[in-house]
Amino acid sequence: MASSQRVESISKYEIIMAFGNATKYLSRSFQHCTELRCLLLGCIDAVTHIKKPCNIELLTPHAFSTAQNENDELYQRLIGSIEKLNCTFNVSVMLGDTPVFKRYIDENNPANHVES
Repeated sequence: MASSQRVESISKYEIIMAFGNATKYLSRSFQHCTELRCLLLGCIDAVTHIKKPCNIELLTPHAFSTAQNENDELYQRLIGSIEKLNCTFNVSVMLGDTPVFKRYIDENNPANHVES
């Protein structure tokens, strides 16, 4: 699951990677970065954590652009990384349901689970 947000020219991605019973949380912020570029960078980061071929299911509240644009090199890096791992890749866009994604990400963010 991937989400990105932009506040005062800072974009941030948050990614929850799930495989079996294991989950991994990834997050990073960028200054002067579009939401799409941030999302693509997050996906590239996530793919670097994959160790063996698998099915990658990306759930996002943001649509990927299919038009030629300034992010072509990131699309190529992402596709190349996926192909190198021999993974399959599916994208499900769930527009308008951002609170559901935010709640899921918050629930799976290790920083929100401090043991007392």
